Amino acid sequence: MIRKRRLSFSHLYAVGHAAAWWAIHSGKSEVDNKKRYEQASWVNLGLDTELKRRLATAPPSGQRPVVNLLGLGVGEGWGEIELIAHLLETLDRDVQIHYAALDVSPQLLVMHYCVVRDRFRAAIESGRLILAATLADIVAGLGPALARLRAGRPSSAGELLPERAPTIATCFGNTIGNDDPMHEDLILTQLLEHFAASDYVTLVLGVSLRRTQGRKLTAERDQYSAKFYEFLLQTPQHLLHDLQILSSSDPTREFTIPADLRHYPTIDARLNDEWITMQPYNGEHGLTGDRYSFYYPLQTDIWLAGQPKDRVPAGTRLMLYSVTKYDFETLKQFYQTLGMQVVDQPPMVVDAAGNNPRMYAVMALVRAR
Repeated sequence: MIRKRRLSFSHLYAVGHAAAWWAIHSGKSEVDNKKRYEQASWVNLGLDTELKRRLATAPPSGQRPVVNLLGLGVGEGWGEIELIAHLLETLDRDVQIHYAALDVSPQLLVMHYCVVRDRFRAAIESGRLILAATLADIVAGLGPALARLRAGRPSSAGELLPERAPTIATCFGNTIGNDDPMHEDLILTQLLEHFAASDYVTLVLGVSLRRTQGRKLTAERDQYSAKFYEFLLQTPQHLLHDLQILSSSDPTREFTIPADLRHYPTIDARLNDEWITMQPYNGEHGLTGDRYSFYYPLQTDIWLAGQPKDRVPAGTRLMLYSVTKYDFETLKQFYQTLGMQVVDQPPMVVDAAGNNPRMYAVMALVRAR
């Protein structure tokens, strides 16, 4: 933050305060609509039929058929929970599901793990569902995280996430768009490398789309609320007030929405006019979209605790967050260029956390041999 004038986008939910805020304030209707759409994607994208066809091939003598399921950047993971329920209901009872959840937020990961453990306790106790979880930055270190999971399982318990088994990874939300630009291939590349021996690897990917996609929306660009900014300010507030890693010339005023915004017709309007920018995004292989950047103008000088000479002066615009909303057609072409079979479905409209409606889609990136 001090050197680059920005927060780490991939760690937006890593600090406990931010994760707790999101879990409390993300709208129930949004969660319910998205989890139904994400769970239905399993059938709509043809994954149900293909997985059953793969499992119909008998495994080597004496081995139980296994399916690997990975929840990448799982967060609260309601879509993954519905998917586990569907698999347990529809797959033959002799099929064992190895489910591993990975996330950068300890709080969200523990919440998700406990819900899975409690809801599917009978399947876990019977051995139909093997449950594992680990903290991980899936963009920078998916491979090492999966290696840690395997190493932590006793050899007497059998291999976790067999490398030759059919493997499905979910990455819902907009994880690729929430990261730095030009990183759209990193999660996929690591997944394919780690399960190079598998004949069937699929990444079920959630993405945010630019407003021109799918159903026509009234505004020309996405609009964000002051409530969303309260979420973005959770991490710097925590660094300043709780951890005291940062210092300020007036801590009571810093990392808050200034009172003078009340003089604007609406707080949200001024935030969108002055603090949020939208620029065209041009990635590799013709990939396009819109890049939204969320700034905060410092109200006071700030510095790292104990280093007052290296100040960031009041008025400096810190970038709290940046997100890409993709053009759906060029995104599909991007993954086809990487050699993936792309299966898509119509996007949905999401009313997200008090912001105006936006477009969200789930597609499947398939490597099948």
